This record gives sequence, C-alpha cells and structure tokens, in this order.
Amino acid sequence: MKKNLFINFILITFTALLAIASILGMATSSLKLNNSTSQPYQLTKSNKKRSQHLYKLINAKFSKANGNIIKVGENFHLQAGKLIKGDLTVIAANAKVDGEITGDIVVVGGNLHLGKHAQVNGDINVIGGEIKRADGAIVLGSEFSTGKLAFLSFLRHLKAENLLIWLIAARIISLIGFIALAILVAALFPDQVKLASDKLEKNYGNSLLWGAVGLLLIFPTFVLLIFSIIGILLIPVFIIFLIAAFWFGWYVVSFLIGKRIIEATGRQTESVIPPVVLGILVISATRLVPLIGSLTALTVILFGFGTALSSKFGTGKPWFKKNLAKQ
Repeated sequence: MKKNLFINFILITFTALLAIASILGMATSSLKLNNSTSQPYQLTKSNKKRSQHLYKLINAKFSKANGNIIKVGENFHLQAGKLIKGDLTVIAANAKVDGEITGDIVVVGGNLHLGKHAQVNGDINVIGGEIKRADGAIVLGSEFSTGKLAFLSFLRHLKAENLLIWLIAARIISLIGFIALAILVAALFPDQVKLASDKLEKNYGNSLLWGAVGLLLIFPTFVLLIFSIIGILLIPVFIIFLIAAFWFGWYVVSFLIGKRIIEATGRQTESVIPPVVLGILVISATRLVPLIGSLTALTVILFGFGTALSSKFGTGKPWFKKNLAKQ
C-alpha cells in the first residue's frame, strides 16, 4: 500500500485543483452584481453535475482509508449499533452519528449531530458548523466548534465597490479551503506527515538545502521541458508535482508548529489534524504582519518544500533506487 501513497497524494492534489477551478468557475458566473438589487446565486445543471461527479470521484477513491471514513460533499450517517474503528472526516456536508467511533471526528463546512446512542472515544473538531448533542451521547475526548460562519450568507449582498470587504472575504474563504484540504491530507496520510515532520526536526539544515536547491532548479527544469517535444507533455505533470510538494511541505511545517504549541501547554494529541490546523492558523496570522509575514512565508516554503523533496512526501524512501553490483 505504501508504494501507492505518492500517487494517491498527487491524485488528491489534482482533484483539489479541479475542485478549486470548478468553484472559481461557478463563483465567476455568479458575480452578476447590480447597483440596486442582488440575486442569490443558484447552481446550473452543468455545475451541479460537475460538482457531483467530483464528489463521487473523491469518495470512490478515498471513502475508506486505513480504517478511517472520509466523505466529501456527501452527508454521512452512522446508524446505532455500527462501529468505526478509526477517524471520521466529513467535508462540505453534515454528519450524524448514532453509533460508536473509536477515533476522532472532523467536520468542515457542516454540522455534527450526535444521537443518544452515539459514543466518540476521540476528539471532535467542527469548523464552519455546530455540534448538536442529544442526551445520552458520550464523548471521551475534547470538543471544539467554530459555529456557523454567518458572514458567508451575506456575501451575495456585497456590491462590487466594496473591494476591501471582498478581499477579506476571499482571504477567509481561501483559508477555510486550505484548512479543509489540509484536514483531508492529514486524515489520509497521518504517518507520512509525522515522518516528514520528524525528518525536518532532526535536520533543519538538510531540509533548507533541499528547499533552496529545489527552488533554484524549477526554472531550468521548465526551460528544458519547454524545448523538448516529450517535455512539453510533461509540463502539466511537473506543475502538479510542484503544487503537491509546496502544499505537503506547508502542512508538515504547520504540523510541527502546532505540535510544539500543544506540547507547550502540557497537552498531548495522537491525531495529526489539530496540530496541522493550529499551525496553519498561526502561520496565517503571522503573514498579516508586514515584512515579517513575507519572511515567514518564505521560510515555510523553503523548509516545507525541502522536507517534501528530501523525505519523498513522507515515505522516507530515496527517489532513485541504487542498484549495487553483487560481488
């Protein structure tokens, strides 16, 4: 299974890019603003089919990974008497639990309803939604909820001249999307994120060197691909590879920062998701400070990109196998 981890991560990145492109396309088509009235956006049939197809693609590939349940854009219901030996992650949908879950629950962009027979042995994290708990529900871990993000319902009332508000809203929405993707990656590849983080923590200099050299080689590699017949066909693959490396590296650095903060408070967590989310929020807050924010982003890119390359996306295997001649 480990030999397919790199391919799976690339596939997730490609799927995420398709999702972002689809969302941007729908958002662009919905921006028909009028000075007097604003009509709420409604999905066209083509956009609905595109979204449904995208959700089916993700769920078919990653609905059950390492014993964990992952659902994207599809409501989930765990019936009474049923058991999940792992974590439950639901993105852009609601979750209802009436059975038992041995791990954590993460819901992004939806609500979580715990029935009277529900039992959760791990932590609960709900971002962009609420936790509704019936009498009798048992939660052995901690609970965290941001509540509904009410500002999203007011976006359709904004006018084009409110540029600053649009920029702030876009920044918040992009952050939520970035966190959602981070949760998906952390849920699918927890061991790889931990291994890459350990590698970074043990040898910062090695990751920095890989990152610097890797960034310097990006432009020459593009030039070589452009002036090659076969290379031109590989340019999209190379771009997806770079985006995957930057994203994975950013999540690894976020995990390390979040883990250090949690350990400083005297708490411990086995789940990868809370440290990753906490680290992303800390880095995002730091980036709001002029100059310091730019330096922070550059530092995260250098160390993160270098760690992704040196650890081969957390697999710990070399990029090229060495065939040693038998003596």
